[in-house]
Amino acid sequence: MSSDRTALVFSAVAALGLGVVVWMLHTGRNPEVLIASMKERPNILVIDVDTFSWDHMSVVRNGVSNTPNLDALAARGVKYTHAFSHSGWTAPALHAVLTGALPAPISIGDKGQKWRPNGTRDLPEILGYYGYDTYSFWGVTIAKDLGPALSKTFKFVAAAAAVDSSQPSKESEPPTEEVVRFIEGEHSTPFFAYVHEVDLHRASAFSTFAADDPCADPTLWQKGMQYQGLYEALVARGGEASAKEAIALHYDMMVGLYDERIGQMLSALERSGLDKNTIVVVTSDHGDDFFEHAVVDHGLLYDSTIRVPLVVADLRNPTSGIVVDDVVQHVDVAPTLLAYAGAKPAVTMVGQPLPHTSGAAEVPYVSRPVYSLSDECHLSWREGDFKLILRDHATAHRDWYPLDITSDRAVNLSTFVQQHALTTLQIPQCAGSQMGGLPTQTFLELYDLKADPGEQVNVAADHPDDVARLLTQLLQTYGERAAAMSGGGGDAMTAEQIEQMKAKGYWGFIDPASSTGPAGK
Repeated sequence: MSSDRTALVFSAVAALGLGVVVWMLHTGRNPEVLIASMKERPNILVIDVDTFSWDHMSVVRNGVSNTPNLDALAARGVKYTHAFSHSGWTAPALHAVLTGALPAPISIGDKGQKWRPNGTRDLPEILGYYGYDTYSFWGVTIAKDLGPALSKTFKFVAAAAAVDSSQPSKESEPPTEEVVRFIEGEHSTPFFAYVHEVDLHRASAFSTFAADDPCADPTLWQKGMQYQGLYEALVARGGEASAKEAIALHYDMMVGLYDERIGQMLSALERSGLDKNTIVVVTSDHGDDFFEHAVVDHGLLYDSTIRVPLVVADLRNPTSGIVVDDVVQHVDVAPTLLAYAGAKPAVTMVGQPLPHTSGAAEVPYVSRPVYSLSDECHLSWREGDFKLILRDHATAHRDWYPLDITSDRAVNLSTFVQQHALTTLQIPQCAGSQMGGLPTQTFLELYDLKADPGEQVNVAADHPDDVARLLTQLLQTYGERAAAMSGGGGDAMTAEQIEQMKAKGYWGFIDPASSTGPAGK
């Protein structure tokens, strides 16, 4: 190696770190070019608002939107009106956002939970190769424990201190202030900051109530109350219609309170001058079903839950507010941000740069079917005007589903597979009883999204050819993800994390045979 080359390598080590330089030399990249380009790479701020329903953004009452800060950000960027998550609950959805890969079927064994195949490269890891400092900020939730497992390359994890937020008078402590302090600090290299907060997950986690909030009365609340209990209390006072309206208004107001936090982070970018070189993304891991199929709940794979808000704003080059109605997906987020950073996506990433973002001009965006998974026996495939849902009997115990599985509208998976000679497909091994290797208590739902956007009428029995086509695609994708898991996955959950998952009501999504079930009942 020449003396000039040696000096360049040593300077690169000092500027970037040994691991990045080794990677550059191995791939033939020039450290000098990367050092120079680092100054041109944008900062990236991703704000993932847990349980933010897409249709509760920009709700206008009395001429005022409940999300003025998010609206203003969308006016400078791109708003995607049909963005979809790959799960109805947090962990698989976050996997898709951070890896750009579809979530793998959850595998439970003696060592606990395996989230994704070995060899999967995630967004913060790849950005680290390109000189980024990567940070994550987590609120009070099980996600703060799962966050490091989802990506081990975050250099810093700031989680808010736990407080009792079971009463409306007890405000949670999200990491907003820590995010603001971080933004206003010193930054010698570009950063990727991932913020995940969960206040909308609770029936109430805010101490501030507007005077016209129908749920502000403290006599409504009991310790640990969630939406089911709040709904029952409101029904007792004013009936079902009044209760539904009150909960929707209350949720809209809580979204407004969270919007104020988004405004604090955006203001910090402006005060520090970083808005001149930052990409901001706001989305949600999933939404909530508001009385379409449940009281107020998630985990479901109806559009009411997996359709999510998504705004991408390149503050370096503000737009006049572009609205995209095409179907886009969470797996597109990682490739989009890598394109902004001038980085190539990993081979494990299946997404593509979102329309009207950097890199999108090279290859036109092509909408694809949306694959989602909440557990091994709860899958969906959304393509065109149809949505196919496969779900096990065990996942229906929350009365989520409008379909009575004993009715003549029910389509049994095992029977359908045999009748249509689809026996070569890999069938999920669900919690129901087995017969001939096939689950006997697994059912199919098909919805015509054009005629029935609310997904209320199961038409699977009326469209067997469409069911067969969509089921084949769904199970082929499922099989590919299951095969990818055969090489092993991430670190096992600890006993403490498993107990926290149970306490949060999520263990039923992971262990369908659990007697407690998703609702913790």
